[in-house]
Amino acid sequence: PVLNLYSFMKLPYRKEIDGLRALAVVSIILFHAGFKVFEGGYVGVDVFFVISGYLITSLLINEREANDRISIRDFYARRARRLLPISVVVLAVTALASAIWLQPTRLSALANDIMAAAAFSVNFVFAHRGTDYLQAAMEPSAIQHYWSLAVEEQFYMVWPGLIALV
Repeated sequence: PVLNLYSFMKLPYRKEIDGLRALAVVSIILFHAGFKVFEGGYVGVDVFFVISGYLITSLLINEREANDRISIRDFYARRARRLLPISVVVLAVTALASAIWLQPTRLSALANDIMAAAAFSVNFVFAHRGTDYLQAAMEPSAIQHYWSLAVEEQFYMVWPGLIALV
């Protein structure tokens, strides 16, 4: 039988993972909606990080077992195909909507945020500003939610190489 070189990319469906994702999303939404019982709902972001790390690690290990190697280039190509199209659309729509509705004095900072988000480094911009997601004294960035995607992608800049070495 011929080995499908990309069979490692198919993980079996795990309904419990979807259940955890649903709980994470609900806790984040209820936290942002101001429900006092969900004051710790932001932990849902941590749940997403753990699930994502588990899934990506599983894919990398499966690739190594199937092919005796991990293609870092293919890994990043898959990430780019998955994330870049929707990320570009969201950033472009946000820029357009912000140009229409935001005060002109906020557009320069938002342009910097969008460039940093496109490079998956907006979390560093927010940290440099002293942005506190939970205690923001100034108006939040229109793309403040990109901080978590930036953290995740920075993790993926290091993790595949470490897995490949191990």
